[in-house]
Amino acid sequence: MGDYKRYIPLLATKEGWQAAYAILDQAGKLALDDILEGLENQNWKIRKWCTALLDHNADQRSIDPLVTRLTDSYADVRRHAVHSIGCQSCKDESLCMDIIALLIERAMKDTSIAVRRSAAHMLGNQPYDMRALEALENILNKEKDRKLLFNATWSLKQQKTRLLDQTL
Repeated sequence: MGDYKRYIPLLATKEGWQAAYAILDQAGKLALDDILEGLENQNWKIRKWCTALLDHNADQRSIDPLVTRLTDSYADVRRHAVHSIGCQSCKDESLCMDIIALLIERAMKDTSIAVRRSAAHMLGNQPYDMRALEALENILNKEKDRKLLFNATWSLKQQKTRLLDQTL
């Protein structure tokens, strides 16, 4: 195992984050302990990039720390947490959690429109679930933001297609 802890602080700098991110991402599970520790860092940029790294590298140990990042004080951190939780196809193993419920909460209640848009989009990447269908229809009936409506429309179509596939 390499010492990847030294790359974590570089994620906070404009000059260092790209190189550090690539090294940590390539290291994958070997760097996971250090990435998980970075989720607790005082610097929101470090939390953001560590959260983003979990898109490909998360495992079951990542669940609680990722769920915590869904309520981070910085919207960029929350948006990356939504993506890392919602994008299961990028991981070696799916996370054992109620992804739909977490995404619905962010899509409906987050204070950031960017987070809400991302959560609405990620609902379309999930297996069929009636709760997602209902939440997406609710968004389409109540919201005005064009990008949020676009994402909800796309996700609703994906959910309905999966429902049809199940019935055939």
